[in-house]
Parts: sequence; C-alpha cells; structure tokens
Amino acid sequence: MSPEDLLILANKKQADAEIIEGGAKTHPEESAQQALRIQSNNLHAEAERLRRKARAGDGVLTLKATLPQADVDNARKTQSIKIDDDYFLPLFRNGCVPLPFIFVRSSLFPGSLNPEPAASQKLTLLKSWSKNEAITITGPHSQLCSFDRSVFAACLLQFKNRPLSSDDDDNPVSTTLRKLSENLGINHGSGVADRIKASLERLSSTGITIENKATQLELKSLISIETSAISPKKINIRVPERLAVLYKEKQWWSVPLPAITRPGLAGWLGCYYSTHIQWDQVKLEKIRELCGLSINGYAFKAKLTKALTSLQDESMPEGARIKSYDFEKSAEDNSEVLIAKTDTMTGPAIRRKLAQ
Repeated sequence: MSPEDLLILANKKQADAEIIEGGAKTHPEESAQQALRIQSNNLHAEAERLRRKARAGDGVLTLKATLPQADVDNARKTQSIKIDDDYFLPLFRNGCVPLPFIFVRSSLFPGSLNPEPAASQKLTLLKSWSKNEAITITGPHSQLCSFDRSVFAACLLQFKNRPLSSDDDDNPVSTTLRKLSENLGINHGSGVADRIKASLERLSSTGITIENKATQLELKSLISIETSAISPKKINIRVPERLAVLYKEKQWWSVPLPAITRPGLAGWLGCYYSTHIQWDQVKLEKIRELCGLSINGYAFKAKLTKALTSLQDESMPEGARIKSYDFEKSAEDNSEVLIAKTDTMTGPAIRRKLAQ
C-alpha cells in the first residue's frame, strides 16, 4: 500500500475507534463498556501503527541531490536509492544484472522453456529466508518461463543509469527488439523477434503483490510497453519505480547474465545458486516446487542431474558454475536432498533445521 493509502486506512480506523469509544460511554452494562474500550484502544493502536508506517515511506534510501556522484555510486553498491522524486536501481556490475532474491529464489520465473498453466497464483518460496512472506501473481492464468527472466533482465539493462518510471512518466525508454536481443546475447531474427514480443506481452500483463512485516507492495505489471504505429520496430518500455522497494540492502543479488539467459531448469538453478555464498542441503521436492516444474519423481531427478551437469561447464561464470553436487538422504525424515556447491561458496550454511 502507498503511504497515502496507509494514511486513509489509519484515519478510518481512528474514526471507528472514536465511534466505539462514544458507545462505551453510554452503554448501560459495565462489562460491555470494558469490552468496547478494549476494542477502541486496539483500533487507536492500529491507526498509530499505520501512521508510523506511512511516515516511514517505502524504506528506499533517500539521498540529497547535492551529494557527490562518488557517494551516490557507493550507496548504489548495496541498494536502490531515491534522489528527489527519482528512484534508481543498484549499480550494475560488469556482466551482471541485479535481481531481487524473491525473483530468483521462487517460481516467479520457473525453469520451464515455455509458459505452462499455473497451478496456483501463490509463489513457492524458500521458508528459511521468506518467513511470514506471501507473494501472489496477478494476471493471466499461465506461468512465465525462463525466457521471460532473460527479457526482463534485458529491460532492466535499459535503466542501468537512469531512473525507473513513475506513474505519470511521459519519457519512457525507447529501444528496439534488435537491441533487446543484443542484450540477451542472441542472434536477431524473425523467430527471436516474435519470442521477445510475446515475452514482453506476458511481462506487461503479469503483476505481483508482496506482503510481509517490512514490505507491502503491489506491482500491477512487471513492465509496461508501448509500440509506435509510425516506427513499429521501436518499443517504449517503462519499469515501475516501486520495483526499487525490492532492492533494499541484502534483498537482491548481482546475477551473472549467462545464468539469467540460460534456458530451462539450468538457468533457474544457475540464478538460484549464484545468490548463495554458502552451500546447504535442500530437499528435492522443495527444489521442484521452487523451480515451478510440474514433473516429479525420477523424471525430475534426471532433468535436475542433466541441468546441474551442464552448469559445470567452464564457460559459466564461477558464481553460477557448479563445482560439485551430491544427492543424499536427510537425517531428519530420510527424504532425498541435494547438496550443490559453486566455485565461490565458502562453506556450509549455519542452520538449525533443514531448508524446506
């Protein structure tokens, strides 16, 4: 919810509290008076909580416009920032695109080559880092796919050094399908152009709603696009400024572009493991749910093994390159787990219980 919506809700709860408080004063029964006072006090407290949340804003780091560029760049190394009314993504490392954890550690961009019917509008998340967090997809009743992650990253590259788009932004980024295909590192052609156009349509009709203790965010669409009848090869792209809320400190990662653009399950795994600095064991069933694939059992394990083996290729960046992987049995419930390590992982994760 926006700060304005939070204030509206706070005022409504305050008004309700005052009405109930008035009723408590005139009610003939003492026990009912006490119950009404408690209800009124709870509403007063809730109204104050909402006001504090509205005053806190969206939590994006706000910097003064007079700050030296070196200081601005230094702040952007760890998080998104706001200057005046403009929101900026974190700095783009060479060969990487910053992506929120919830985009690459969930089934938002599943490991499928093509969109499939969505079994649920609720995203599957890794509980060890997403406790009390709920993410819902809005839009068409089909999933995105691995290619959509690539096209989304290509769109973000257009905003590398410029602010994200506000609701009333009349200055979108103008690009072409050829430029987007170049960002993806694939040869441009009619087939590629059609795939990118279809992906842009899916991204523009897919929104997400995120709710947790720190964030309440609704994105009506991941991107918005416009085409020109005068110049049909040109595409105007807007990436909503509210996306910056997902790039607070320690909530995103610079994901290697070769992992982002790798198709299918291998691409999902490359992105997922590139965002971990320590290895851990994860249940195969949880990996299947996280990557959004509908196959299971032996067929999934065979596909998983093939994808992990392909990520051992020397052409993969070391952050996403699988150094080794093993399948074991969990000591907790004898379920099958995967332990995969990249070249950059430093050691086992410290945990109280199995990531599930």
